[in-house]
Formats: sequence, C-alpha cells, structure tokens
Amino acid sequence: AMISIGVPSLVKALALVGCTSVGVVSFVMPPLLHLRLSREKATRATKIIDVLFLGWGVSATIIATVYTLRSQ
Repeated sequence: AMISIGVPSLVKALALVGCTSVGVVSFVMPPLLHLRLSREKATRATKIIDVLFLGWGVSATIIATVYTLRSQ
C-alpha cells in the first residue's frame, strides 16, 4: 500500500522500463555485437544487414517507448 502512495503510476514506470530494456536487449544489442565481433571477417552485405537491423531496432524501441508514454 505504501508503494502505491509513493509511486502512483507504478504500471507506467514498469511499462517504460520494460519496453526500453526489452527493445535494447532484443533488437539493438544483437546486431551491434555482431558488428563488433565480426568486424574483420564480415562482408559488406553482412555489415549492411546488421546496420539495417540496428536501425530497425532503434526505431522499434523509440516507437514502443513513445506509445507507452502516450497510452497511460
């Protein structure tokens, strides 16, 4: 009960933390780490695909964050 008084929008805070952390861990980190780990071995096409996925991940995270902030 004390937590609900101190933080009236706990659901909003948890949703915000969830959408940003899941978006970064799921969509941003894998292509970023792949770019870093295969820097010398990767072909140009592989690097382009990684950058496209990275851009998509950043976009998806931003869209999810904005949607979460506006929906509650």
